[in-house]
Amino acid sequence: MNYDFRNLLSAFEFECFSRDLINAHWGLDLSSFAEGRDGGIDLRYTSNKGKTVIVQAKRYKDFPELKAKLIKEAEKVKKLNPERYMISTTVDLTAENKKYIIALFNPYIKNERDILGKQDLNKILAFHSDIEQRYYKLWLASTSVLFNILKKDIINWTSFERQEIEDTVKTYVMNDSFEEALTKLIKNRYVVISGVPGIGKTTLARMLIANLLSSKFAQQRGIAAYEEFYYTDSQISDLASVMNEGKRQIFFFDDFMGRISFEEGEKNFDSRIKMFIKACQHYGDKLLILTTREYILQQGLARYACFTEDEGLELSKCIVDMGKYTRYVKAEILYNHLVANEIPQLYIDAILEDKNYLKLIDHENYSPRIIERFLGKKTHEYCIPEKYFETVLRYFDHPDEVWLDAFKRLSNIAREALLVLCTMNGIVMYNDWKEAYNYFFSKVHKEANYLDDQKWKEVVKMLQDNFIKIGKGFYGHYVDFHNPGVCDVLTRYINKSPEMKKLLLVHAYYVDQIFGVFRDDRRMCYHAVVPRDLYACFEMSFDRCWNNYKSCNTILFQGERGDEYYGPNPRSRTESLYWLKIDYEAMLSDMPGYLESKITQSLMTDSENEKLEDQLSLLEKIDIHLTSLDVEELFENYKSRLCEGFDCYNFASSVEKVFPNHLGYIKSEDFCKIVVECLKDQLPIIRDQIDELDSTAKELCKYNPFLEYEQVIAEIEKADEEYFDYIESRATESIDEYEEYYGPSEEDSWKIDNLFSSIKQ
Repeated sequence: MNYDFRNLLSAFEFECFSRDLINAHWGLDLSSFAEGRDGGIDLRYTSNKGKTVIVQAKRYKDFPELKAKLIKEAEKVKKLNPERYMISTTVDLTAENKKYIIALFNPYIKNERDILGKQDLNKILAFHSDIEQRYYKLWLASTSVLFNILKKDIINWTSFERQEIEDTVKTYVMNDSFEEALTKLIKNRYVVISGVPGIGKTTLARMLIANLLSSKFAQQRGIAAYEEFYYTDSQISDLASVMNEGKRQIFFFDDFMGRISFEEGEKNFDSRIKMFIKACQHYGDKLLILTTREYILQQGLARYACFTEDEGLELSKCIVDMGKYTRYVKAEILYNHLVANEIPQLYIDAILEDKNYLKLIDHENYSPRIIERFLGKKTHEYCIPEKYFETVLRYFDHPDEVWLDAFKRLSNIAREALLVLCTMNGIVMYNDWKEAYNYFFSKVHKEANYLDDQKWKEVVKMLQDNFIKIGKGFYGHYVDFHNPGVCDVLTRYINKSPEMKKLLLVHAYYVDQIFGVFRDDRRMCYHAVVPRDLYACFEMSFDRCWNNYKSCNTILFQGERGDEYYGPNPRSRTESLYWLKIDYEAMLSDMPGYLESKITQSLMTDSENEKLEDQLSLLEKIDIHLTSLDVEELFENYKSRLCEGFDCYNFASSVEKVFPNHLGYIKSEDFCKIVVECLKDQLPIIRDQIDELDSTAKELCKYNPFLEYEQVIAEIEKADEEYFDYIESRATESIDEYEEYYGPSEEDSWKIDNLFSSIKQ
């Protein structure tokens, strides 16, 4: 073992670790004393004969730093006059170092065994695995665990997520949500973690992954450790492509129903999610973790009926709320962040003064995200120590100010660039963002015409790793917000700023910006409402974007090698018109015929740039009588383009509304032959998604009495029987009761005071 105790444990945790390790190894019964409470004593043991053993836990970087502190301690030890004096330190000591310390504390240190340096502690710890298991930060942050995460060639986001998990381990505090989520995850093979923004959903998911990948945690629970994990925030097919039979795998789909509002998922999103869950349950060695905001989940459940069948996603849902954070847990979270972010002592003293930490712990707006933001963003650099607590408290009183305060400190150009990115709503290619802002800049700052490249680079540098993150995919660099909370705040800012809202809407460069954060009413949270007095501006902007059509939609998908690809996946014209109908229904009611005026025969028969699915979906949403479309030509065009079972299903389900004169064709033997051929052609492509193909075939059977697909259905049923037998043959994994190692359950103020007293100087 070679644990770096200084970087992995806080001062308070190292003191407790030293106490437990020495007690276990030497059979003592050392008692802890908060610093300053008992004359500088960290740990003390008094025998029945009155003999005293004092232990000092010293968490320092190197010997010179330790030496300076020990020289000051020597006089205190002489006054205490113990029978025996011991030192436990994070410093890696040489033989000469120990000789110096023995001479300094003569006669109280009896021999070198009473001086425990980094190597000594690691050596002793090897004999006490229970102590090692108790201090989870040691083994969760070790390279052996993190290596498991990067065991194979996996998508870049999983690599990025690995670093986030490593950082999360340092500050996470165990609470009831962890046990609830873990129990549901193991029992059902999947769990949906939901809650309000900033409550810690992703943090909880990361801790589940970190623990389940650890052999020590698995040994503690009586289960086998997991070998691999994969991450996506894009589409379930990313995860399906890396599922490997025989491997114990964890899959993490973050914000699976959208980041700031409900978003329609990939094609057949609902059936694919359910199929993936079933696969995890079938194999028995796969786990799926899904996170979403609760209000988005409810919108998704209303949209996808299959998610509510037989309790659906609600069956294995874990809602994270503040009620599951005890008062002491809140205190530990604040404490861990103060230590992990190395806040200067003068600023820590401002938190400790008059027990100000209690005002934060007990604040009605307390949330882990607020703590992470005001400490992680080095708020202390912006104010003097005397004003630090006042600044922190203001963030709690007004949570949006965590981001708004930093946003307002930016230059005007940097603020505008962020707002333009916000309207693009999602991960976009870096050059697309640059082009969109250049257009905005040239229209708003007419005297400049274009943005100087050097100034643009300065803006990006200012925003990177603070508000945004930039990565490199196969098709070039992409950009995204560092945290979804940034987009939340900026969207509300746009909504409350009529002039900026108008500028962003009027000077949209890509058609996607019109659908990013804007809506014509407040049907969903976190949208910028386009009021009636901006309808004319909207029409002008949409017409311009339509006539000079550009889309910035970006797709994430995986290649055979597990590489991550970011590339253009432009929104089609028919798709844009479809979402115009969905997102601006109130406005379109004031503009009859506007949507239909954009629809031409060539647009609706284009098979190169437009998807058949999008064309059919749009036709179902419009009043076809307000167009000049030749319906008979459309029908023949679509009939000739059928090539997949999914296309056949969409076509058949659209006929009643769009092509009522051709209902007889859907029930004909000719259509039956086309469907059978399409299903046969599709079967090799989705052979790992048999349930999905089976579902499509059965739906088509309802439309066509000639359709016979018994052989395929029989094969599917046979496979299902084999899956069922396989599941039944596997022993159900047991979960031992969780033993709380990570802090006392009592919530009294004394224990909180004792915790924070350990960072006094």
